[in-house]
Amino acid sequence: MKPYPEYNNSGISWLGKIPKHWKAKRLKYVAQANQEALPESTANDYEFNYVDIGNVGLEEGIKLGERINFAKAPSRARRIVRNGDTIVSTVRTYLKAVAHIDFEPKDIVCSTGFAVISPGAVIVPKFLYYILRSEKIIDRVEALSVGVSYPAINASELMGIAAWYPPSLDEQKNIADYLDRKTAQIDDLISKKEKLIELLKEERAAIINQAVTKGLDPKAELKNSGLPWLGKIPKHWKVKRLKYLLKNKKGALKTGPFGSQLKHSDMQGADIKVYTQRSVMDNDFDSAELYISNDKFIELSEFEIFPQDILLTTRGTIGKCAIFPNGKDKGILHPCLIRVQLNQNIISNMFAQFYMKESSAFLESINHNSNATTIAVIYGETLREVVFVVPDRNEQNKIVDFLNHKTQQIDTQIVNEKKSVEYLVEYRSTLISEVVTGKIDVRNNHDSD
Repeated sequence: MKPYPEYNNSGISWLGKIPKHWKAKRLKYVAQANQEALPESTANDYEFNYVDIGNVGLEEGIKLGERINFAKAPSRARRIVRNGDTIVSTVRTYLKAVAHIDFEPKDIVCSTGFAVISPGAVIVPKFLYYILRSEKIIDRVEALSVGVSYPAINASELMGIAAWYPPSLDEQKNIADYLDRKTAQIDDLISKKEKLIELLKEERAAIINQAVTKGLDPKAELKNSGLPWLGKIPKHWKVKRLKYLLKNKKGALKTGPFGSQLKHSDMQGADIKVYTQRSVMDNDFDSAELYISNDKFIELSEFEIFPQDILLTTRGTIGKCAIFPNGKDKGILHPCLIRVQLNQNIISNMFAQFYMKESSAFLESINHNSNATTIAVIYGETLREVVFVVPDRNEQNKIVDFLNHKTQQIDTQIVNEKKSVEYLVEYRSTLISEVVTGKIDVRNNHDSD
């Protein structure tokens, strides 16, 4: 890609040089903001698609919100949107919620947390959109926003930001068309990679589920497990409830303290960690937000977590588990965790973790013992009755070694594909900024490669 033949200083420090024949003016001189709004006299039964900040993303564009009538709409549902407009979030500006309306909208109303920017006669609608979503404008909007936790910019200040453009509408259209083609190609690649990531995750789950419920030998003689959700299992495997796999000691299966035992006011910063569901889901036992005092720890010592305990999430995102590593800080269970201590002579922690965390059979057994198709909470008494299928320890070790190898291969591929997606997203953003600021001359480039 070649640059334009000549450049001039734009006179704007954060913009720098632009092609010599381009102009730079404040947005308010090339576009208008918030031209139409629903009046308070709007009929109560008037229906429209409401778009809030959660419906808009810089990469995803706009997702139409639910249809609601004026009487039930929030008071911020006022801004009317037309074809060719670009909406820019003026609140929580760090979310970079910018989207173009390139279809004939039918009764779309967005939140007053957006500025609805309509192009004037000197600027092509899609070119204006690419300016507004460029890194230059995004960074400027964030820089001018006021507030820490809820940064915002008012519409008049937004419209005071500089815009730049070639005077020729044909040139603007050529640039916008080029970016449409290129971003569509990039989006297609991203979509393919995201689908591949999902397929890899499904393959990973299927491999684990097969290994921990059927074993590694496809020729193994099978028997009926007696469990409708599990079907047949290797003939020499055993079906055991969790309560028969626990260590022979009090508290081998322990639910976190009740709310009355551990109040929020008890966890306001002290010496001993309270490990939470987030610790388990992220497999991160170094970070912590909640602590209790030594005195409180002594009071709740029965809830202490020990190395190699299996920790299981019990509310909201249920059934996630992790093995508490050696060498981590002393701590206790959060009320939303269960501690499981297994008899290692019968079942290994690693085999149990694969079975609990990755196999559908585990959740199906919880559902069965809860007499429900979906569950919001796992209780200790329910968990004790959950069914495991258990080969001998030697076979468990072989399965664990196999799964460690296979999942590491797939996880590496998933990580690489995610990095590719991140690169493509970054490349798309950089390409838009380079082209729309005139660093690259695409006037005569009609390729579709």
